[in-house]
Amino acid sequence: MPTCDAEQLSPCDDSSDEDKASLLLDEIPSRLSWSRLNKSCFLRLPKTLILSALAILCIFVWALLQLGGLITEQDMRSSVASPVHGADVSITSCGTTSIQAHTAGCSFDMFSFGWYPPECTDSELYGESVDNLFARMAGRAAFIAHPDHEAAKYLPKNLTAIQPQPQPKDDVDATGIQNVDIIANFDHHLVACTYAWQKVQRAAVRRWPLDEWSSSLTLARQCGPDLLAKWRDQELQSSNKMRRLRVWYPKCGLSKEDLQRNLYAVLDGA
Repeated sequence: MPTCDAEQLSPCDDSSDEDKASLLLDEIPSRLSWSRLNKSCFLRLPKTLILSALAILCIFVWALLQLGGLITEQDMRSSVASPVHGADVSITSCGTTSIQAHTAGCSFDMFSFGWYPPECTDSELYGESVDNLFARMAGRAAFIAHPDHEAAKYLPKNLTAIQPQPQPKDDVDATGIQNVDIIANFDHHLVACTYAWQKVQRAAVRRWPLDEWSSSLTLARQCGPDLLAKWRDQELQSSNKMRRLRVWYPKCGLSKEDLQRNLYAVLDGA
């Protein structure tokens, strides 16, 4: 009769089915004994060793979570903020005249009528707000400017009506430039309000420097009622709601102390 290995049942085994069944039944106790042995060995391990292994596993999982969060935060910052707007970046000086500001690479903002360095310029939001003003005006002029005004050339031509205005003789600054007011309508003011609020929010989220105009609580307190009143009184578009604007150079990169002074000034004047 052919012989085969006792632990390997293969087609070469011509033993009867009863013999095969008997062989399998004989193996079961040994396998069960090995399983009990493994279990008993595990239970006999020192508890300190088991706890140490669990602690190492927990630390490893925690490290993975921290690493994943760090990578996500870095990706988010790199996707929403350009290097020029870092928290510790030095602020470009725009000078005290439009010529100096333009030469320094600063940008004129037609909503605040201020010159801003690159560190306080949100070009994407500014472009969206300009488009919004264009849509609201629907071909009407948003500004009335004197032809000799220093900021007239920085305003959109199709939003500006050039008209001569009376010029007081004493309305001249230290550089000899005539600071004639530019008149803006109420729609310009409303868009400027929404632009300022968004600019502050975006700067805070992206850790960009805050500027003196958009973070002003005085502006915020003025914008709130005006935006609400817009929907109650259509007469707000009349000439008595036109606003006079002058070119200035808002501070960029406010400190905590600057914001506190801003708050106290508003509270003292309330």
